[in-house]
Amino acid sequence: MRGLSVNTSKKILLRKFVFEIIGIIKLLSSIVIANWMVIATVSPKNPFLRRKFRKKLPDGPIFAPLKTKIVALYLPQFHEIHENNLFWGSGFTEWTNVKKAKPNFFGHYQPHIPKGKNYYDLSDVSVMEQQMQLAKKFGIDAFGIYYYLFDGKPILEKPIGNILNSPNIDFPFFLIWANENWTRTWDGMDQEILLKQSYQEGWENQLVDALTPFLKDKRYFQFKGKALVGIYLPSAIPKLAESILLIRNLVRDSLGIEIFLLGSTSHQKSFSCAESGIDAKYIFAPNVPTSKQNTGLLFKISNCQKPGFAKNYTDFIVNSRNKNNIYMNETFFNGVFPSWDNTPRRGPRFRVVRGSSPRLFEYWLNRELMISARNKTITEDLLFINAWNEWGEGCHLEPDEKFGYKWLWAVRNSKKNVYKKYCEM
Repeated sequence: MRGLSVNTSKKILLRKFVFEIIGIIKLLSSIVIANWMVIATVSPKNPFLRRKFRKKLPDGPIFAPLKTKIVALYLPQFHEIHENNLFWGSGFTEWTNVKKAKPNFFGHYQPHIPKGKNYYDLSDVSVMEQQMQLAKKFGIDAFGIYYYLFDGKPILEKPIGNILNSPNIDFPFFLIWANENWTRTWDGMDQEILLKQSYQEGWENQLVDALTPFLKDKRYFQFKGKALVGIYLPSAIPKLAESILLIRNLVRDSLGIEIFLLGSTSHQKSFSCAESGIDAKYIFAPNVPTSKQNTGLLFKISNCQKPGFAKNYTDFIVNSRNKNNIYMNETFFNGVFPSWDNTPRRGPRFRVVRGSSPRLFEYWLNRELMISARNKTITEDLLFINAWNEWGEGCHLEPDEKFGYKWLWAVRNSKKNVYKKYCEM
């Protein structure tokens, strides 16, 4: 059988090239149209599209005492520890793979480079002090800091311990027990467990003992007069209801403190607040509920079968209020995120939420805060932002080389706007 002629081969290659160009044009068009449609539908004047973000830092903290407190999730992984050196090699931190990330397609924003190439080390207490000062200036009300404890042994605990030993750091915080197994997520070998949560008898006492010095700290964040404590993966705990009751009693008996327990919606396997005794759920965006029948069914980015785009950012904004129907019999706190791209952790198996921008992020924040401000039945509320410094998933409020302080200005602007419109007398 004769091979293809040179002219025929050129025509095939040209046709493929044309189709690829058409695909790129369609993709870009869908992103632009979606962004315009979301904002134009709700606000015909498009104030957020016209907004220009300042490049400089604000002079001081914003005065906008809303009943909704904005919580930014915070990762303490940006420093060297023995376990990471053992598992991944000497000198490994969260920055290691962030620096090595490469673009996976034309126009792909990778790597994310912190502003001024500030690859900080959280073992230096002054770094966290500067972060908290910055967060306060832009209207963040508290950090929800992940806390790692395996069979009573704390991991990555130095930055949090530095807070206790530094009374000059004046910023509210609370702890979220990250009770996942540590696996080889970095190289895709998810089934190989490095550190396991065994939940051996007495683990509740170990957890309360570890939390005690933080719960006693005057800066520990309170919600409705109770110390806020988060659990990242409640569904992984055997005999969940019994353990939750025991933890409450241990804290009450030993410290005389009442706690408000939160559970994350980060995984598909769900839990019931009524059955478990957990007070409320917090939405771990971008993993969001998509089913009214099954509160455990989430849109989970890692469920996408093929690498690449997972969903459009505007879809999350439009669908964010569906949670009212899904969690209609439970207390929950909404969650938002500025952007999402896990290329540093997954490489060619990446997932990215397309079409995010500081303006759309501000619009989303503004809407969430506005809904709460207009609801007279709500006296106190929380809004979770994922995250302050999740650089490994392209999900950070901290300034970078591309956007500068725009994500943070979006937070400050939205608080100021809602306070002026609904709260100022």
